[in-house]
Amino acid sequence: MEKKIKILLSMLYYPFCLGSYIWRALDRRDDVEIKTCGAYTGSFIPWGMTTGAIPLKYVRPVDIPLPLNEFYPKWEAIKPMLGGWKPDLVFVVDAGWHFSTHPDCLTATVATDAHCINYLPSRERTDYFFNLHNFYSQGKDVRMAYAFDPTVHYPDDTVSIDTDCCLIGLHYGHRDKLVSILRSKGRSVIYELGHIYDEYRKVNCRAKIGLNWASMQDLNARFFELLGMQRIQVANRVPDMKFIGAEDGVHYLGFDTMEEAVAQVDWALSHEEEANQIAKNGREFVLAHHTWDMRVQTILETVGLV
Repeated sequence: MEKKIKILLSMLYYPFCLGSYIWRALDRRDDVEIKTCGAYTGSFIPWGMTTGAIPLKYVRPVDIPLPLNEFYPKWEAIKPMLGGWKPDLVFVVDAGWHFSTHPDCLTATVATDAHCINYLPSRERTDYFFNLHNFYSQGKDVRMAYAFDPTVHYPDDTVSIDTDCCLIGLHYGHRDKLVSILRSKGRSVIYELGHIYDEYRKVNCRAKIGLNWASMQDLNARFFELLGMQRIQVANRVPDMKFIGAEDGVHYLGFDTMEEAVAQVDWALSHEEEANQIAKNGREFVLAHHTWDMRVQTILETVGLV
């Protein structure tokens, strides 16, 4: 039996977080042994949700749960808790949580939010720094992008399409205005917050069109997820679309202004065959190049463990 790669996966453990997709991708591998460590909130997510809003099936135990207010623990305080288990890799998913001292073993950090977090301290306490926002990368960052989970984000044939558009996400002003304009034109729009995993897929798949408007020129996870679910995506153009190889009019419908966003929705709803082909192209594109399994493989190859 080949020796498994021992990975300490360290992050902020909300029941729903981007790091959970990395955890799931690692779980699907048969060559790793995983222990988990980080700030743990159980079934609570602290943005616009209550504990009861999270299905308990999504709550996973953590091997070393830390208090929510412990965002920057010292490695020297955590190491004894491993009980002699020595990781080959400390894998930090940094969405605002990282060690305040450099672990005494190989360390890789994945920066999830470079569009809104200062990662200077994190860069100094890791051997490899993987930035999921190429647009916000610096110096020696390993430039990457978000991805999607093919076991979660897929076209759900159990759901009937009954809506024109859907946007599940934070309610920023520009999104509010777009939804208001579309509704004033008689378009049906699901505009909600709080759906995760299976429920997120099922709600999105009720709509023909997936709306996406990133807030800070960032290529967000929703971009990949909507393509994975084979929705006709209407998204604002951001620089990293070119970085990942996504093509406007081939994989998604892009816009730069409110007026263009509305026009793209109108076009998609009146050109069903062409729009559905774009959605199909988008799914094939992300399946071939942009799954979380691929990201994990790239990280493990880069640090020299596979």
